[in-house]
Amino acid sequence: MTREEIKNIVKEEKTFVKLQGMTKVTQLYYKNLNYKIQKNEKGANGFFVSISDLTLGSHFPVNVMCEDCGVVRKVKFYSLVSHYTSTRCNSCNGKSKGTKCKHDLTGLVFHSLTVIEDTGERSGTHPLWLCRCVCGKFTVVSSTNLVTKHTKSCGCYRKEVSASINGVDLINKQFGRLKVLEKTNLRKESNVIWKCLCECGNITYVRSVSLLNGATQSCGCLANEQASLRMIKYHEDLDHNIWSKLSKEDKRILKSTASEVTSFNAYIAKTRKYMCEVTGKFCKGKHAVHHLFSKTRYPDLALIEDNVVLLTVELHRDFHSKYGYGDNTLAQFTEWQKVYNNG
Repeated sequence: MTREEIKNIVKEEKTFVKLQGMTKVTQLYYKNLNYKIQKNEKGANGFFVSISDLTLGSHFPVNVMCEDCGVVRKVKFYSLVSHYTSTRCNSCNGKSKGTKCKHDLTGLVFHSLTVIEDTGERSGTHPLWLCRCVCGKFTVVSSTNLVTKHTKSCGCYRKEVSASINGVDLINKQFGRLKVLEKTNLRKESNVIWKCLCECGNITYVRSVSLLNGATQSCGCLANEQASLRMIKYHEDLDHNIWSKLSKEDKRILKSTASEVTSFNAYIAKTRKYMCEVTGKFCKGKHAVHHLFSKTRYPDLALIEDNVVLLTVELHRDFHSKYGYGDNTLAQFTEWQKVYNNG
């Protein structure tokens, strides 16, 4: 969920974040956004922060309005942006014992599916509905999959789409930085896998649907270069005077194990879909969040999205085995990536 989407469902525009218990990393983050320490009506010190500027790992509770019935309840900001907590209230989600879904979907049409009736069963907290597909088959689908259009048919629609896509000849065609070399015998989710050559010289294998819808345009080098350019600009514009004014003791107690940073790293992995930004491979469970500018030397960049890339654990170890820990920079990462791509 983006910050703009959050603005539409959170009632307040600003909130007060107490200084007490806040890590130095988080304090630097808010100060770099030009927020000043103030006192609230109870005399506590902290920041009056716009909801859209809360750190992505913040566990601060915000008032969220249910998108269905309008009931307001408190939800931790981190749980909201990471989709761990639904934007719907418990009643609309069907979580209360012995209650049915507040919204009756009977008779509604979702793409190729027509809802027949509520089966009375649940998948977790979501009601399961009996649906009839346009092909005549019956299938059971959860309310969430229907409303979000995750499920559009009994499975026949995907087969039709895959058949039409797989029938297209992509050889020698250009998609972003990728030139299609040949069709392979590999398949993923009924999609043909194509062997492609990236402009950087890397060979990569991409599904036909990812090429045609523009989801994949390089071996992973394009996204990384764009992130690097944004980070260079951010770093050039950033005022590090706050860090230079900190005492030695304050610098010493800055810890990378702060709960905010841990939550932030989990958010990054999830929003980037656990895809390694160097190899383009899925690496859930074997991933690591790498800071382009070390969070030890530049703690004010620890919670900045453009300062991190998602790598496999193996690549992360390889980088730090060559450059060590604690004093890493973007230049080192760019140099390491060039060696890796040419190797």
